[in-house]
Amino acid sequence: MPKTSLKARMLKIIYNSPLEKNLNLILRYDPIVKNLKNIAKKNKNLKILEIGSGSIGITRFYKGHVVGIDVESEKYNHPRLKFMKGSATTLPFKKNSFDVVISIDTLEHLTRKDQLKMVLEAHRVAKRHIMFTYPIGFNKYHEKMLKTWKKSHLTKSLEEHLEGGTAKGDEVQQALKGRKYKLTTKDGTHPRLAYHLSYLEQNMVTKILSRTVLKIFLPLLKRLPKGKIRRYFFVTKVG
Repeated sequence: MPKTSLKARMLKIIYNSPLEKNLNLILRYDPIVKNLKNIAKKNKNLKILEIGSGSIGITRFYKGHVVGIDVESEKYNHPRLKFMKGSATTLPFKKNSFDVVISIDTLEHLTRKDQLKMVLEAHRVAKRHIMFTYPIGFNKYHEKMLKTWKKSHLTKSLEEHLEGGTAKGDEVQQALKGRKYKLTTKDGTHPRLAYHLSYLEQNMVTKILSRTVLKIFLPLLKRLPKGKIRRYFFVTKVG
């Protein structure tokens, strides 16, 4: 069997395994997944775009087909994700191309100017629903990770977040000023909890433990008090 074929098979097994989904990831996606499933009850043939999808994105948790766009392609693309390489600020789609546009932890990596462009682009290509979540500002837990944790994909992401100027939390309102829409916001996982769940990922033993046994505590984790650092934005276009 060719090496490329074997590698592709191994990646498929890993990316479709429960071990691929860590607790922070599940909690982060949960409010958007729930909202998306509610919308899907009325329209089972939803056309969905995920900005900043990576190779899997929301297809980890949502069983429908999704178009994903990101600046870099990855080694594995989920079979239900139609991946496209491109920019969040110049989406290669026509107006009202998708029923729902979502983005999870992408906007904060951009400059303020591009953050507003991204919101406008999402609004342009969405027929009705837009859902964002991202961290607001740069907190003490972020700083601790950068100063004391070993270099990893997570610390690189935080560095990009900081270099991008971080998000302020008013990006939707500023970008869509003068347009008709309804906005609902919601707070996300408390930063202290997010920090400790991320800390479990730094050691192989605790990483496996958190991705298996500790998942029985997910219902409790979802009910814990929320913080003001992560915010969810649910936009509905009007008219």
